[in-house]
Amino acid sequence: MLIHNGKAFTRGLLLLASFTAVFVLFFMPVFPAQEAGGQKTNGLVYADHLFNTLSKGSSLFLDPAMQAKGNIDQPTKERTQGKIVDIEVAFKKSTDSYVDASGVQKELNIPESAATLLKAQGFTVNESGNGLKIKGELYPVLQLVLADSLSLYHNKAAEVSARHEGMDG
Repeated sequence: MLIHNGKAFTRGLLLLASFTAVFVLFFMPVFPAQEAGGQKTNGLVYADHLFNTLSKGSSLFLDPAMQAKGNIDQPTKERTQGKIVDIEVAFKKSTDSYVDASGVQKELNIPESAATLLKAQGFTVNESGNGLKIKGELYPVLQLVLADSLSLYHNKAAEVSARHEGMDG
């Protein structure tokens, strides 16, 4: 006979059967929908959504009052409003590329993107060797960074694209 220990074999067979049942159930659409009124989903999608929700909920460190107003808190505003920055930022040459929303492969040009964003906020931007010479008020840029960060945190890339014409969120 092939089975030398019937008790251990039976236990293993029961564990295999219970694992198979749970495994099959996990991939069936029996879990509650993530959105109200949505269709039921499988365990993989449900667990992914659950863990994403848990990790995102523990990673937003912006002050709730700041989130509600969409602006920087008062002490930061007092320290930055009216402050002019005059700096030179060096950029490494990038050979990276990305695929834009229309599916076209484009070369990543970080200095050009940074210059576009800063010019839109009233900064004076000039090329300087392998970088950019930047001069302007700090507070409006911090406001923009906060607004963009919150939009992207909440998966609203369209809002960022609307604020920065011609740029993908």
